[in-house]
Amino acid sequence: MKNTTNRSSHVNYFAEVTLALIRIRDTRGSGRLSIRNNERVGLAHLYFKDARLIHVTGNKKDGEAVLQELLNWTRGFVRFDSESTVDYEDITWQQAEIFARWLALLEMHGAIHGVARTKLEGLGQQLMEKLPRKPISLPLMVENYEERDRSVQLNESLQQLVERALPSEQREQLSRLSQVTAQYVDELVQQAGRVTKEITKHARLLRSHRANSVESRPAKPVEESTS
Repeated sequence: MKNTTNRSSHVNYFAEVTLALIRIRDTRGSGRLSIRNNERVGLAHLYFKDARLIHVTGNKKDGEAVLQELLNWTRGFVRFDSESTVDYEDITWQQAEIFARWLALLEMHGAIHGVARTKLEGLGQQLMEKLPRKPISLPLMVENYEERDRSVQLNESLQQLVERALPSEQREQLSRLSQVTAQYVDELVQQAGRVTKEITKHARLLRSHRANSVESRPAKPVEESTS
């Protein structure tokens, strides 16, 4: 049997929305909770599956914008339809955070408008229980440490692989070759540094020579014009 509730609410808007969410929680309901606000010309559809929010849409389309708009509503029409469902979930942690703020607001106003505190108890926590949370961002120092740790583990794994795959004589040859290669690279770096210094020195001498030539060049006499 289709379970549909449709209520026009003004003064008791907060109570109606809160009671609808309490029924969804208590019955582990699935369906669409629709809220229409004629003052702001707004419409919000909140889809639930086993009392878990799985999708939000409305006239603003973007779920995050719809939830943000709900925070400002103070009256509206509330309707729950158990036969209107979706077969996917796309709630983000950003949407979940706004949903949590809305639930906290409803709990406060619900108590003011006569909703029993025993029914309100744990409403937000229970409806938020299985929603995505904001990822924990590690400090840069920890990330760098983990990166260095992975590099060390990789080097150790490569060393163990070489030790298992090659006999001792070949490992010694490989070690000597690595040392020679490192020494050769170091010598190339030093040689490149010396060449760079020489080029810089010659460039300075050339600029100085050109400057001296310009200064020592005699000035060209000015020819007198005859009328």
